[in-house]
Amino acid sequence: MNDAETGVVQLTAGRACFPNLIYIAYDRASGDAVVIDPGWASETIVDAAKARDLTLRAILVTHGHRDHTEAVETLSAQADLPVWGTRPCLDTLDLPAHRERVLTTDQRLRVGALAITALLTPGHTACSVSYIVGDCLFPGDTLFIEGCGLVATPNGDAGDLFRSCARLKRSVPDAARVFPGHEYARPVGMRFDAVKATNFYLRLETEENFTAFCNRPRRGLKPPMVGTVPDMVARIHDHSVPTQDHSMKQAG
Repeated sequence: MNDAETGVVQLTAGRACFPNLIYIAYDRASGDAVVIDPGWASETIVDAAKARDLTLRAILVTHGHRDHTEAVETLSAQADLPVWGTRPCLDTLDLPAHRERVLTTDQRLRVGALAITALLTPGHTACSVSYIVGDCLFPGDTLFIEGCGLVATPNGDAGDLFRSCARLKRSVPDAARVFPGHEYARPVGMRFDAVKATNFYLRLETEENFTAFCNRPRRGLKPPMVGTVPDMVARIHDHSVPTQDHSMKQAG
C-alpha cells in the first residue's frame, strides 16, 4: 500500500440538502481512471478528468439507487465506458449489452493500469458492491466513516450488512483510505484502521447486537427521494492536492 500510487478526485454533487460523493480514482503514473457512482454531473466528471489529463476507462457502480446511478447512462455513452456492477444493479440501467460488465462473485479486475478488487457486500441493498482501487476503498453506502447505510430496498438486510462489514474488516488493509458515498460529521479519506477504531458499527461483534442497533426506530428518517429537491450543487476536491478546492455549478 502506497498513498502515492492512487489519486482520488472527489465530486460533491446532487441535492443541496443531501449531496452524493462521486469519485474519479486514477493511477498516478499512467493517468488511467475509473469513475465510482456517477449519480450526477456527467459533464463535470468529464471536465474534471480532462483538466487532470486522466483517461476514463470504466464506471464502477456500488448499488442501484438512482442517486448513485443517475448519470451512468449518459457518461457511459458519452465516453464509451464499460460499466461494472451486479446483475440486479445493471438491470436498473438502460445500457447496451456490450458495455455491461457483470459481477457475480468477488473478483480481481484490471482496468488499464488500475488493479481493482470487487467485493460483494450486500446489506444496504442485496446488490451492493465495494471496490478496492489501488490503496483506496469505495464502499458506496455499505459503510460510512461514522456508520453504515440504512437497510434499504431492494432486499436490504441487516444480517447481510453485518457479514459484509465483517468481510471488509477481514479483507481491507488498515492503510486503505476510505471514500464512501456520503459525508457526514467526519471527512472522507480516513485510513481504515482509524475508521475501525471509531465507527461504532464496526465494533459490534455479534449479529444480534448489530441488527438491533441497525434497525433501531430512530434510524427511520430517510433523505428525500431523487428528484424531489431540484436545487443542485457540484464541487470538486482533489485528494492528491489537499489545498486545491474548486466550486462550480453542475453542467446541464
